[in-house]
Amino acid sequence: MTEQELESKATYIEDPILHPYRIKMDEYQYCLQKQAGGKNGAKLRWSTYGYYNTIDLCLIKMINDAVKEKNYNSLKEYTEELLTKIATLKEIKLT
Repeated sequence: MTEQELESKATYIEDPILHPYRIKMDEYQYCLQKQAGGKNGAKLRWSTYGYYNTIDLCLIKMINDAVKEKNYNSLKEYTEELLTKIATLKEIKLT
């Protein structure tokens, strides 16, 4: 099967709450992708961050990646940010 054929069978979750991430799905897996371009007129590109068997594992990777993008002054600050993102994710999944 060609790459175009595989791509045509994929669907995406591109909810604004996930920005700058999106989730690419097919019948076998979930693929976490992060926006890697598209600024100042550049072509929009997506970098793949991993392939997962379940949506939960995909979302956990997204949260971990998002939390690790900045520096923290204390363990408490880091864990508060992590717990806040987890709580937001739980709200999304429940509503």
